[in-house]
Parts: sequence; structure tokens; C-alpha cells
Amino acid sequence: MLNYAAVSSQIELVNNENLIDLLEQRTDIAIRIGELKDSTLTESPLGLSQIRILASPDYLAKHGTPATVEDLTQHQLLGFS
Repeated sequence: MLNYAAVSSQIELVNNENLIDLLEQRTDIAIRIGELKDSTLTESPLGLSQIRILASPDYLAKHGTPATVEDLTQHQLLGFS
């Protein structure tokens, strides 16, 4: 078995909706949702993801249930949580 005791690594997890320049940020791996546009990156699908809009029963009782997409502008929204 090989010994890698001299090799150190650092992992930083960043979760946001911004696209960063992976080379500029010295990033070795990124997990993104959606298609790569105009990219020289290599991609490997990890799975499928469906977009869902969810709310708790308590939130809907307090703020009402949106009937249209436009109604969402009047609600408190969290992205990718």
C-alpha cells in the first residue's frame, strides 16, 4: 500500500449561484447544475435534478398560496436550500 502522508489537501465548499472562473480561483473540481455554455471544461453527469418550488403548510397559511409564477414576487424565497 502506498503512503501519502506527505501529501496534504484542503477542501473548501462554496455554495452559491454565481459562476466563477475555475482557473482563476484555482479550483480543481466543481459541481454545477445545467448545461455548460461556451466552455472548454470537461463534464460528467452525476445525476438528474428537477426544480421544485416548495413551502411549508405554516408558511402558506400565514402568507397565502401563490396561484401564478408572478405571485412568487410577493413571497420570501430561498434559492438552492
